[in-house]
Amino acid sequence: MHIKFEEAAIFLSKKFKNVTHLQHLAEGWWAQAFSFRCEKGKFVMRISAHPQDFLKDKFAYKNFNSTTVPIARILETGQFNQQFHYCLSVFCEGLTADKLLAKLDHETASAIVPSILQPLYHIHQLDTSQLTGWGFTDHHGNGGWRSWPEYLSSMFNQKYRVSWQDLGRTSWLDPVLFSRLHNRMQELFQYLPKEKSILHGDYGYDNLLLNTDHQPTAVLDWGEMLLGDELYDLIHMNEPWDTENTTISYLSSWKEEIEAQQIEIVHFDQRLECYLIHYALFHLHIHTARLEEKDYHHIARWAERELL
Repeated sequence: MHIKFEEAAIFLSKKFKNVTHLQHLAEGWWAQAFSFRCEKGKFVMRISAHPQDFLKDKFAYKNFNSTTVPIARILETGQFNQQFHYCLSVFCEGLTADKLLAKLDHETASAIVPSILQPLYHIHQLDTSQLTGWGFTDHHGNGGWRSWPEYLSSMFNQKYRVSWQDLGRTSWLDPVLFSRLHNRMQELFQYLPKEKSILHGDYGYDNLLLNTDHQPTAVLDWGEMLLGDELYDLIHMNEPWDTENTTISYLSSWKEEIEAQQIEIVHFDQRLECYLIHYALFHLHIHTARLEEKDYHHIARWAERELL
């Protein structure tokens, strides 16, 4: 998606007086973000075709916001145009984790990993006793599946509803490879924990703001929130198929911290293997649906080499 700067300016000028300092902040797979000033203060406007993501942000702010898990206050959501929706939130100072790390040498970057991971530990300790279900949540925080394995097996993607079986018949997606990986993943379900945690689903990178002291100021974008195994949240923080470009292992740091608290990580290797497979399957699916053939084949080669 791409909203032109001029479109955002016109929309905001109809809602606020004296709109200034309009700036394009970011553009991801599912949303675009702009910051601006007006007579009421400094704000962020995000635009997306998926309004439920914004409703999940509202739920997260209302229920999780704290000094340990800071979340941007959502002011309003609504229709941007016939195709897209908007979300207005209070501007939070800070630099995204990915941009900050890019400016630092390896030693300094490694030293701030504990600060980056600290909010995630607190997210995983949030109370889930009033939340039902597993897997991808609705805007009330409830999962849509009866169990964590059932969610993983479903290969659900709320942004692209086409099944992997259909893609296997109509595209370059290799159904034999997909099926082999899927079967191996299911063999590992017996090792998964029965306790569920709140997962952010897309933690770090451009979804975490840090101040000049390298302390978190906001955990952004809760649209991928899940109920499941906390270990799953660590997988995407280091893309497993791009190990040559990885200088920091968030997973290793997380594991060291958990073990330092004398907490046993039961069936770590089997859980990790299961989630690496699921993560690969998710990306094989979505890169096919998004017509990104080069990315698909890169991950498919890695998966066949490393996971089978």
